[in-house]
Amino acid sequence: MQILTNNLFKTAVEIPDDDPNLINDQDFIEGIHRTIKLYTFLVQETVQVPERLFPNEFRVYKFKDFKGRPATAEEWQNLEKINNGLFGLLDEPARRRYMGQQIPLWFPKLAGYLCFFAALLLISAVLIQTIDFIGGDKISPRQIVLPIYVFWLLLLGALGAIASIGFNAIAVSEEITFDINNRLLLLLRMLLGALFALIITIPFGFNDFVEFTQGLIKPVPVDNGAEGGKIALQAVLLLLPFVLGYSTSLTIVILNRFLSAIKAFFGVAETKTTVVKVPTPVPAAGKPPKK
Repeated sequence: MQILTNNLFKTAVEIPDDDPNLINDQDFIEGIHRTIKLYTFLVQETVQVPERLFPNEFRVYKFKDFKGRPATAEEWQNLEKINNGLFGLLDEPARRRYMGQQIPLWFPKLAGYLCFFAALLLISAVLIQTIDFIGGDKISPRQIVLPIYVFWLLLLGALGAIASIGFNAIAVSEEITFDINNRLLLLLRMLLGALFALIITIPFGFNDFVEFTQGLIKPVPVDNGAEGGKIALQAVLLLLPFVLGYSTSLTIVILNRFLSAIKAFFGVAETKTTVVKVPTPVPAAGKPPKK
């Protein structure tokens, strides 16, 4: 016997274990939930939904892990037919609005945690510059700031990826083409953003990061254009990991430039495919062309 609670009226409903509407296939039940959400979205968007695409017949199914039955092939086929039909009613702007609403709840929480830890790492890097270490001839603040900088790069790259996904969710940007409801793809996108931010930025950004943190403690007055240009370079390098995590197209361009430079250094010639067009012979007057 399974007891289901109605949260609206705070009443319990008893369902016998042999109820044919109990399904032990969690993927099928999740598919039903997604289809009902899609139907509800279309109703809210005042889209006229044909009666044949109403998902009412699936509302009676419940999940039961051990004593439920597997979904039949016909039930799967009907569910997929209704789901595909409902998606076919979405135009491109409505589709993007719907997909933006499917972002998991853990995603904004993760963004908040990463922002907090990135700010904490930056503050730690600044405070370390003010500490006099025992045995300073062996340990310098730069040596302690280096691991902080590495983790800071990873967090900024992941935050850039999160910002890109968020802009796609609210239809500000159209760079992402994958399903943002897929947890694995979301994590993969953030991992790639963090990885590219670390690999591309760390070779030439550490010194400017250290000078920036030192400048927050002892500000250096800007007297000439050269000093102003140095500050501008520091700002670019500080923002670079976030930008690399945000834009996959920029990352691909930079990697292609690096690859071209390495090929040129080792003398590897790039092969270009040339397409030769053969002109079509013009038939003589009064004669049909040969087939």
